[in-house]
Amino acid sequence: WLVVIFFPISVFLWPVIINIQKSYSLFKYHTTKGYEQLKWKAAAKEMAAKVGMVHLTEVCIESTFISILNWYDILPTILLEVDSSVYSADNRISLSTVSFLTSIVSLAWSFTSYV
Repeated sequence: WLVVIFFPISVFLWPVIINIQKSYSLFKYHTTKGYEQLKWKAAAKEMAAKVGMVHLTEVCIESTFISILNWYDILPTILLEVDSSVYSADNRISLSTVSFLTSIVSLAWSFTSYV
């Protein structure tokens, strides 16, 4: 029963747990000297790779879903609005267009900001 209770909690807190571990290993690296500092440097480097993977996983789960949802749900409306606005004098951008473009920019920004 403990697995059923703690597994969902650990999934939601996974980025927080990894960032705390990274902060701890960096703290130990900067506060130790000599051979111990080399050991903590290796641990900090390994933890940085884990943090990067957590970040990419988070981006893939959250941002990709929103962009795909916007793509399938809003894109036909956007294309009709763009087609009609080309031939009309009123060139307004709807909220759905802004939402779609914002989600694409957010997804691209999330993938390019590694850590």
